[in-house]
Amino acid sequence: LTAARVQGTAVHAKRTADRMWASAATRSSVCAHRRIQLLRHGIATAATSAAAAAAATSAACRPSLFISQPHHQLQSQHLQQQQQHLQRRLLSAPSRHARTVAAGSELRRVFEHPPAPTGRLTGLCGADILADVAGYRLQAKRCHERCKQLVAEVVQKTGQPIVLRLFDSISNELSTAIDIFEYARVNHPQAHIRDEAEAQIIMLGDYMETLNTYPALYNAIKQLCTPEYLRSLPEEERRAANSFLHDFEQSGIHLDGDLRKQVTELLSLEKQQAMRFEAECFSGTSNYVPLAQDEVELVPDFLLPVLNQDVGAALPTSDSSIKDLILSNVGDSNLRNKVHKEHYNGVTPNQRHGVLEALLKTRKHLATLVGKSSHAEKVLETSMAGSPDMVMQFLDALNERLRPQLLHAIDELRRAQRHMDPSAKGDVTDSDVPFLVNCLRTSKMQLRQKHIPESLERFFSLGACMDGINMVMRHTFNVELQVLPMRPGEGSSSHTVKGQVVDRASNEVLGIVYFDLLRRENKRDLGAHFNILNRCRLLNGTDQIPIVVLHCAFSPSPGKRPTLLSHPEVEVLFHEMGHVLHSLLCTTRLQNVSGTRCSLDFVELPSHLFENFARDYRVVSLFAKDYETGETLPYEAWQFHQELEVLPRLLSAQQTLCLSVADQLYHSADPLKYSTTETLARVFDRYSVCRFHGSPLQLRFSHLATYSARYYSYLWCQALASRIWFDVFRTDPFSPEAGNRYRRELLQQGNARDPWNMVAALTGSRVSVTQMVEHMFSSNNSNSGKQ
Repeated sequence: LTAARVQGTAVHAKRTADRMWASAATRSSVCAHRRIQLLRHGIATAATSAAAAAAATSAACRPSLFISQPHHQLQSQHLQQQQQHLQRRLLSAPSRHARTVAAGSELRRVFEHPPAPTGRLTGLCGADILADVAGYRLQAKRCHERCKQLVAEVVQKTGQPIVLRLFDSISNELSTAIDIFEYARVNHPQAHIRDEAEAQIIMLGDYMETLNTYPALYNAIKQLCTPEYLRSLPEEERRAANSFLHDFEQSGIHLDGDLRKQVTELLSLEKQQAMRFEAECFSGTSNYVPLAQDEVELVPDFLLPVLNQDVGAALPTSDSSIKDLILSNVGDSNLRNKVHKEHYNGVTPNQRHGVLEALLKTRKHLATLVGKSSHAEKVLETSMAGSPDMVMQFLDALNERLRPQLLHAIDELRRAQRHMDPSAKGDVTDSDVPFLVNCLRTSKMQLRQKHIPESLERFFSLGACMDGINMVMRHTFNVELQVLPMRPGEGSSSHTVKGQVVDRASNEVLGIVYFDLLRRENKRDLGAHFNILNRCRLLNGTDQIPIVVLHCAFSPSPGKRPTLLSHPEVEVLFHEMGHVLHSLLCTTRLQNVSGTRCSLDFVELPSHLFENFARDYRVVSLFAKDYETGETLPYEAWQFHQELEVLPRLLSAQQTLCLSVADQLYHSADPLKYSTTETLARVFDRYSVCRFHGSPLQLRFSHLATYSARYYSYLWCQALASRIWFDVFRTDPFSPEAGNRYRRELLQQGNARDPWNMVAALTGSRVSVTQMVEHMFSSNNSNSGKQ
């Protein structure tokens, strides 16, 4: 019944894992001291943490999500005038504002030195029943029994309006159990509880499969979904009812006899094939490139510890973080090419090709059985894009927008290549890009002015960043984060911070947030937003308030020094907070359309938009202070480091674009017209300014398992966010009017309203795909403060 929503929970964790590792991979290839730090940690964790290795590997197929890069052209004097105006405005706000600004220092202290939990023992996220392993079995049993009661009530009351509320209650019961089990499975410090949580997820998943094929339930929702009755419902209830009906029919329950059985069998087969392909993407832990003695001399000294001496001197290629370090720092192009090919081919390339092709054939067959021309048409009919044609229009428009800047970028890389090797022919392959980008960055760092620091981390303590987030929440969205005491067992570590988000106008508690932000042993290196409870109106008439977890894996600083973040990590923190606000500020009455329960090509919009606050110097300068001296981050330093990221982000956007197009072709009406590698080569020939190296990137493209035909969603949401930022927030990021408008028209709606109408309410009209992309790479969308 809620399979798509439950899958979304897991996919979101994977998506944000990819994002966190994409950020780490970017830093690892461009900053020497961060490279060494990541190497020391990465080597230790790669051998012991399969999850970290998986997330790292997927970064090879995963973009950086920070494309909307401002072109800083402001005069410092003009910017300082803007800053002084903003500061005067914020400080001259009513006394209530002044008090909360002062309270920010307390918020900073709590996040930099969390107080110890006190009181009696409880379970994860305050669930007393989950205080021990037996509680997980009891919770799952209660969920199962409650769902059976609700199912019986649905059958008994078929044809009555209450059926929709009953369906939503079943969905809420299952989500409430599975969502917290999923968080425990990923993050609980005790292994036996992680194992028990996974076992109960499997049990409840099997139960959901029986509900998906229960004809009485399907008939009940189908009777409700008559055109006449749906027209009489509010849009929220109409969208929820259609969502339930669509989820049923995805399993083929509406088909006759043998056809229904065939669809059910193929769905099971597709699930198995997708899981196997995903496992193949992360397999090959013993892949190495053997080195001759003269090749060993080409390896930089700081990479020598990763050489495997048991098989002779050999470079490991399976772990993506180490692969990225090699490609970024080894000057010999032949050695880079060998590492690149070995990473993507692995030890069983033919087997991987076979698994992927079988998966694509199964999806095509399934689509045909349910009356669709392709798998892409089947899965996109409920997305914001709506069709494969719309997706390709968007990707082509984005390619046209990117092309001039990419041609300039490739010329810059060719000049760097010829400078190092005058005999170079000028062909830059995808395996050359990391090294050339790193060389250009190193050169610019060496030429920077002396007063510009090599790193900005000392300006971004974790506590200062949370102050900055709370400042935006207060002044733009009129809500506030308040810290709450923790009980033992309530968090996944002693460093977890609990808070509540409160509406400043009504003093209403909008939801609870657990901040699990620091790296620890056996914790996955990912940034993620976990829903624990979703907002809804329960059958007894009470309101269920949301509970969420914001999960990151920032490296704690040694000693008493506060945890310091790189700016990409600051963006990750703001990104995940955008998801939190989407969940907490939603006002829907039905759980099934609450907050982030929406399509993949819309769910990332609020998170991308909130990132823009972390890229606007007018905002950043108010909280980015040197943790020792209190000095404000100088604009010149900010500008320099932002401009360093333009080239790698453009090239990363190109990679995302190419893989998004390939994803569409792999799920088209003729997915195997060419081999999967030939299809990829054709895509790169048309959309990439780099020469395709020939490595089968698709064999490590794990998103084909979980994001089938929807990988474009990253860029799509980014485009929408850049458009809304330009139209609503660019002039004044602290505008209460803009914040209230965005909150009312989008955040409060969840998935209870057509996404196109939400965007139109903010931009003034329905936007075309051309209008979506026009501000993604425009200096007119500068977040630096230019008016």
